[in-house]
Amino acid sequence: VYALNLKTGDKIWEFKTASKLLDLLIMDYVVILKCRYNEYLGYALVYALDSKTGKKIWEFKAEESVFEISIEDDIVILGCVYGEDIGYAPVYALNLKTGNKIWEFKAEESVYEISIKDDIVVLGCYNGYTYALDLNIIKKYPIIQTIKQPLTNYLTNLLNQTKKLLEKFPFVIVTSPLDDQQLYEAKRKLIEKLVKK
Repeated sequence: VYALNLKTGDKIWEFKTASKLLDLLIMDYVVILKCRYNEYLGYALVYALDSKTGKKIWEFKAEESVFEISIEDDIVILGCVYGEDIGYAPVYALNLKTGNKIWEFKAEESVYEISIKDDIVVLGCYNGYTYALDLNIIKKYPIIQTIKQPLTNYLTNLLNQTKKLLEKFPFVIVTSPLDDQQLYEAKRKLIEKLVKK
């Protein structure tokens, strides 16, 4: 990982991760790096670096690759992919300054989206489930509610929304919590409907 001077391109600092870097997030002069799950190590590393010096502030070992990161009130929320070996998708709340774990939650499927508002953490998962968690609570299962959205309803909504967008724009990018085969079928049905008109 390199930090460069925006005007000159000169290198300010460099940091080496133990596995492939997936993404980063910068908040309050702290750079959060999320790395791919390392089979040799048996975990995925998340680093916090000082954005000015590149020095490591802390590192955290996640059970699976971190897919999504969100930060609110000095709390870092990590949403991971589903782990076949452990049977769930870990979600962690960490202290931004120390990296200490505040709480952990076990989602039933990979977490692909995190939104935080009014101290409520909303997790969107690949199986269509939506979890609402208390940002600050320190309990083993800090869950407020679970919404189970049937796949058929999700597909219908996806098709309707995509159709509306296609009427306004020549192309559209759709993000979805479906797997590749389900998304392919949804797109195929949409194309068939559009062609018949």
